[in-house]
Formats: sequence, C-alpha cells, structure tokens
Amino acid sequence: MRRRQTHTYIFSNRNTLTTSILTERTNFSLVDIMGLPLHLFRFHQLTLRGFPALPTACSAAYTVPSMPDTRSKSAKIQSSIKLYLKRIQNYESMIETEREDFERGRKYLAQIMGEDPSTFNQEKIDQSIAYLFPSGLFSLKARPKLKPPEEIFPKEKELQCDSAGRPLHSLFYTRYPHFYSVMNEAAYQLEALKEDWDTIYINKSQNPLKNRKDLVLVTTEWFTKAQLEEAIGESVLDEQVGSSVCSLHDFIFQYDQWLVLMNRIVSHPLAYSAEKFIFQYRARQIQVVDAEKYPDPELDPVTQQKFITSYGQKRRCFAEVCVRSPGTGVVDIDGKNLLEAFPLMGNREQIMFPLHVTGTLGKVDIKAKLSGEGTSSPANAVRLAISRCLASLLPDQQGRQRLLVSGLLTQDDRFAERKKPGQKKARKKPIWKAR
Repeated sequence: MRRRQTHTYIFSNRNTLTTSILTERTNFSLVDIMGLPLHLFRFHQLTLRGFPALPTACSAAYTVPSMPDTRSKSAKIQSSIKLYLKRIQNYESMIETEREDFERGRKYLAQIMGEDPSTFNQEKIDQSIAYLFPSGLFSLKARPKLKPPEEIFPKEKELQCDSAGRPLHSLFYTRYPHFYSVMNEAAYQLEALKEDWDTIYINKSQNPLKNRKDLVLVTTEWFTKAQLEEAIGESVLDEQVGSSVCSLHDFIFQYDQWLVLMNRIVSHPLAYSAEKFIFQYRARQIQVVDAEKYPDPELDPVTQQKFITSYGQKRRCFAEVCVRSPGTGVVDIDGKNLLEAFPLMGNREQIMFPLHVTGTLGKVDIKAKLSGEGTSSPANAVRLAISRCLASLLPDQQGRQRLLVSGLLTQDDRFAERKKPGQKKARKKPIWKAR
C-alpha cells in the first residue's frame, strides 16, 4: 500500500500567515489559520494517519531578535528603581488588604468563641483554631492557622543601591552583607579585648581580674540559625565557606563559624567589656515552672544574719543544711571542714557548684549534718539542700531562676536496681550457649 503524502504550502501576508494544507487523493478541505504571528508556528509534514498533528500554537520555529536597548546606564538604573518602588508599593497595599482581612477574621472568630474582640489576642486565636479545627498532622506548618500577614508573607528587602546604581553596603558583593557585617563587628570586639588585655599586661598598673564581672549566661542561649536570620534580615545558608575542593571534614558552615567566634569572645577574661554586644545575640531560655514553695529566711537576733534550713536526699543519704548570709565562706559538715568530710575533689566541686552558679562563693556560711553511707550520694544530698537554701535567701533572678535552669533544684530519685534471681546483676544475663 503506497503511503499518502501531504504537502504544505506557506503564503506570507505581512506579519500574518495563511497556510493551506493540500492532501493528495483525500476528501479533506483546506485548513486556513489566519491572523497569528509567524513566530508562533512550526510546521511539520503531515500524514493522513497523523492528521491530529496539525500546526500547533506556542511551538516557536525561530526567535524574533529583540531590539538593542539604547538607553543610557542612568536611565536603566532609574527604571530599575521605579520597578522596585512599584513592587514595594504593591507589597504594602497587599499587606494592608491582608491585615484588614485578618482583623475581620479575628473579630468574627471572637464572636464565635464568645470572647471580647478587644482582648482576643494571638494566644487565644491559636487556642480557638486548635479547638475548632482539630488536626493530627505531624507537620505544624500544615495545620490550620490564623496569623498576621507579616508572619505569613516574606518581607521585601530594602533598596540596596543608590540612584547611581552603587551598592549602599560595603560588603554587598559578598552575597551576605549583613552576616559578614556581624562577623566583622565580632572580630573587632575580640581584637579590642585582646588589645586591652595586652595594654594592662604591659603597663602592670592594675590587676584586670580584681574588678572582674562574671557574665550571667545561665538563663540565656545563643541565637539559633532561624533567630539569627530574623535578627539580621538575611538568610544564613548552610554551605561550604572557602575552597570548593574540600573534604567532608573540612566543611565550615556560616552559622557554626559565627558561633565559634562568639564563644571565643565569651571565653575571654575581659568579656564583660563586650557585654552589650554579646547579649544582642542571646535569647532567654524558656523558664521552667517551679511549683515548689520555698520558705522565707529568718533573722538571727544575735548575729543579725539571715538563715534558712533545708533538707536534701540522695538514695539512702539525708542531709540537713543551714545557710547563713552574709558570711565568710565557712563550711562545717558534722564538725569537719570540707576537705576532711569529702577527700575526693569531684565531691567537693559538686557541693560548691550551687555557690558558683549564684555567685555566693565565700559569701555565706554553711553547716550540714549527714546521715547515711557512701561517697557521691552524701555530696549530692548536701548540694540539693544548699540549692534549696539559696533559692530562699537570694532574689528570684539571681537565685531560683539560675538554679532551676542548671537543674540544681531537681531531686534525683533514682535508686540502684535490685539483683534478679537467675541473673548475675539487675540486668546482666548469663552467657547463653547453644550446646
């Protein structure tokens, strides 16, 4: 059977195209496609069997060359600035519209829940959404929510160049100008601390550690990657910094690099001089709710000292401790000093740790009574009792909050598990043999 052929004839008329498709020995009528630009068509040889493959729009046969832009450089920059300002204006109008919708939805939700719209804050909104639309989705981003538009839509970046097209930031071409600006400032702070330390060492005029102030870092922590990005208004990418030819062990990520530099500043002996800069990038930890009530300290009429008595327990060891403030740092444990009562350094450090955290080392007197045997358990019981006394004596921020975050007010209720019959220990099983 001989194949039937189709011939395509193209007639051009100015900027439009008229195409007549003629087929041999067929009953097809002529197909005319009128009024479409020439560059929207690509013509293929048609067969009788493949008739549906008629000329299709949006398959370009060739690209029309664009006209060269003859505008000056300043005109191009002005045009870009106008486009940016227009985009900012559209963004602000969109945010304003979304804000009106959010307020309307917030008031309507308050009426549904029977609440006062004026006091219906974001916390109540989240609770209401969780109540009306319960969801078991693991991803929190997939759950229904009603948030302000500023938290949903990403912020538009500010204009980063002037009217002449020059970048406003000196580190613009590093791709991460705000991040490296923070890194430069941190490096300058560290170099300033080193210079001050060298000056004091050379002059030998004063002891720099005499009036040293300890930075209270217990209740705060460094910004996470997301918090740092929000603070500087720029994404901190987890990518390799430096040479592209590098092993996996040599990867240095931007956030880790910043963290190492900030820790070097904190570990410097004169770190208190850069306290303002350090706390710009530290966030408060979530405070633990303490349900335990601590009694108020009593006043000794003879010595005019405030004192408090508390108890501590670890396994079968019990400690009764009395702490007096102000004091001279005397420690009396069953009529013995600290070194005689606890010869091991680890136990002595464990007892002194609450005093170190609260900054009362050498400022209070401690008298303790112990019952029970062991080495580490009595020290743990004394530490718990001292922590409870300091939580009552000191202000909340200096005493209780620091001790809570450090875990010193939590009693360790663990006991040694008993040996099981037929086993060597509590968990250890005898060696199993197949034969």
